[in-house]
Amino acid sequence: MKRLYIIRHAKSSRDDPVLKDVDRPLNNRGRRDAPKMAAIFKQEFGKPDSMISSPAVRAFTTCKIFSEELNYPINAITINEDIYGASVDSMLRMINRFDNKWDSVCLFGHNPTFTYLAEQLADINIGNLPTCGIVGIEFGVEIWAAVSLNSGDQFYYDYPKNHRI
Repeated sequence: MKRLYIIRHAKSSRDDPVLKDVDRPLNNRGRRDAPKMAAIFKQEFGKPDSMISSPAVRAFTTCKIFSEELNYPINAITINEDIYGASVDSMLRMINRFDNKWDSVCLFGHNPTFTYLAEQLADINIGNLPTCGIVGIEFGVEIWAAVSLNSGDQFYYDYPKNHRI
């Protein structure tokens, strides 16, 4: 059994018009939501076997916040340049190459690809994965190379607005 957690970066800032998209930081809401979602994730699932992030500042910052909460070493995070601007097909190829010793992997990245990826891996319709949203998909396989479109089952879906008072 393999578990994939597709995690969209927390809310980012567009305040600085000269910043490149890849360099945009989290805004106040993002800095508030990421620790909250990381704590919920820790309570539900504990530490994953691997954490892989887009190089974009907003995605990597979200990943670091999760790693700190989950006691996952920041220096063990894999930054994968291909996540930024990826297609569903390229994400699937990446997943198929994951190390088979990993049973649970957290991916941190971007829409629209992460919404489409979740929908196509688990044959679901979520419409839009919100910022700092998490989709958990389970695959009844022993090796990541066996993961294909429509082969997973969604077992988890959560996002920050579910926890606002």
